[in-house]
Amino acid sequence: MENKTGQKFLQKPKNKIYISTAIFALIILLLIIFIIFPFLEKIKNNSADSASEKNSFASLGAQATEIEKFKSKYASYEPNFKKIDQLYIDPGNPVDFFKFLEKIASDCKISSNVSLLQDYSKANSGSVNLQVFSNGEFLNIIKFLDKLETGPYMVKIKNLSIKRSGIVSISKKSVPTIDAAFLIETYVK
Repeated sequence: MENKTGQKFLQKPKNKIYISTAIFALIILLLIIFIIFPFLEKIKNNSADSASEKNSFASLGAQATEIEKFKSKYASYEPNFKKIDQLYIDPGNPVDFFKFLEKIASDCKISSNVSLLQDYSKANSGSVNLQVFSNGEFLNIIKFLDKLETGPYMVKIKNLSIKRSGIVSISKKSVPTIDAAFLIETYVK
């Protein structure tokens, strides 16, 4: 009996070893699944984030370098910026633009009237439309349009309507006059 009891006694510790090994393996497996894998996933995400931040810092460094280059060359760019700024009409004070229109109309020997189609001070789209009515010789009106387009302001002629208005005699010559109405788009600051 002792052998049988002794074997049973020896089998119990073997079973206990197997059971404790299985429990220990299960605990290790659970630790791996619930602690180590999430920890490794966090490390992976953090390394990706740090690589992204490193690229972001490199980009910011390049931008800072370009800004410093721009600042050092700003004095040479400034006249061009002023020229560009003068292309736009000041919405708070469009008087200079209207003086420009009057001057080229008198230079081209035509009469013209300008009507605002919207308020300059409320120009949200960056442009304002004007209706211009002119009267004079055909070639003079064409010169006016050419000077208007090639002038110091950004102006776009959107619509042109011309009709014959009459005949004017200039130094024994009969010259036909025309009425022109056109819509222009001006760009504001």
